[in-house]
Amino acid sequence: MKKLLSVLLTVAMLVTMSAFAVSADAVMGTWTKVSDTEYSVENHQNGNDYFDYYELGKNAEVTLSSEITIVDGAQQAYLFGVNDVNADGQIREAQDQYYLVCFIWGGQIGIERNDKGWGGWAKEGHTGFNPGDTFTLKVSFKNGYIKIYANDNLVLEYADSNPWANATGFGLASKAGPKVTFSNVAVDTTTPVVNTLGSGSIDVANAENNAKWTVEGNKYTLNIATPEEGYGNARFASYALGNSDKKVTVTGKYTFNEFCKWGPDHGGDNGFLFAIADKNGDGKVTEGGDFYYLIDIRTDGTAAIEKNQGGWGGWAKESGALNLEVGKEYTVSASYDPATGTIVVTVDGTEVINWTDPNPLTGTGYAIASKTPNFVMSDVAVVDEAAVCEHANTEITGKVDATVEAEGYTGDKVCSDCGETLEVGTTIPKLNPPATEPVKPAPTGDVAAVASALAILAVIGTAVVVTKKREF
Repeated sequence: MKKLLSVLLTVAMLVTMSAFAVSADAVMGTWTKVSDTEYSVENHQNGNDYFDYYELGKNAEVTLSSEITIVDGAQQAYLFGVNDVNADGQIREAQDQYYLVCFIWGGQIGIERNDKGWGGWAKEGHTGFNPGDTFTLKVSFKNGYIKIYANDNLVLEYADSNPWANATGFGLASKAGPKVTFSNVAVDTTTPVVNTLGSGSIDVANAENNAKWTVEGNKYTLNIATPEEGYGNARFASYALGNSDKKVTVTGKYTFNEFCKWGPDHGGDNGFLFAIADKNGDGKVTEGGDFYYLIDIRTDGTAAIEKNQGGWGGWAKESGALNLEVGKEYTVSASYDPATGTIVVTVDGTEVINWTDPNPLTGTGYAIASKTPNFVMSDVAVVDEAAVCEHANTEITGKVDATVEAEGYTGDKVCSDCGETLEVGTTIPKLNPPATEPVKPAPTGDVAAVASALAILAVIGTAVVVTKKREF
């Protein structure tokens, strides 16, 4: 009996261990499931390539939280968007895809985008806590968008412009250092994860760089003699046109000139800015702090889109060669629809870029952009769908009732909000005069006498009838 119990216990232990290990063939540390909400791991495998990974589920939209005590020298981490590329049952830095949320040192936390190799820290921040402190670390993930909270205070936010598809694994992780414990572990796959990264606007009335421009009707001229006057690479000499949370299209003409070819150190950055969030409210659009999309007609005569999230983000999308000629005028148009994250760029009516950001910025500002001395953009036109009235409230104006003497009018249907006439009224014909009976003349002469006699006879006849009835 004792031997049988021993065998059963051994089998139970093996089954339990198989639930915690990613692969029975890999030495990936020893996970202990203390309860349904508490997990710990120690005795990590040596080396940086393999993760001790406890997968909690698969979901493209999830919030994972746990109570953590920061252990100095330990790697306490969450993994999201896990894709075991070679399907070997192991999560390896050199082979697989994942987003790592991990303590770097002390209370500093970082996000790494690992695409089959160390990708560096995509974003770093401080939790506000230090080694020895205990707090709740909550992370929300959706398709490459990540929010990190420490005790419900948002400390870091990141959105990948090119997330990999069909990567839904998530869980707890560690790789090195002493034993780590995750307590009060909770998984939420029902609450929507809302992207608020880059939310904000630009104060058009106090946009500092607007003063560097001369505006004549729909012609905008940038009055700088050197790139440095436009703040060089760090800032744009932009002209803020407005704010909108709807689709906006900006169109203008400019001459591709020699200033656009002064070299890669500065670039022309001639075009438009969308989804601007002036994060520090200084009225400037700054590469090293603000959020925006730059639609740029570059110095090499190509078009490109940059997504800036508080720092240079590289080119999200580039066109092919446009064969632009120095001294020739071109009509450039760009639109941004925040509802879909789609940006469309055309040059002389030909579409050159059509790109959709899976994690669109939510800023509302839009502007003309340039760093080129004496840059001119003319025939500037803006179509802002937020300014397009939906005509929710209407009224009838100019209604006139018809009469016998005059025609009437049904009235025009007019929008009470914007004053636009939506429907033009119609004429109502004159009313027909009312029908009248002919007037009977009053009886006179012999006619009157005959009428009187007939009346007397009628009375006599009635009396005779009554008398006869009484004889019975």
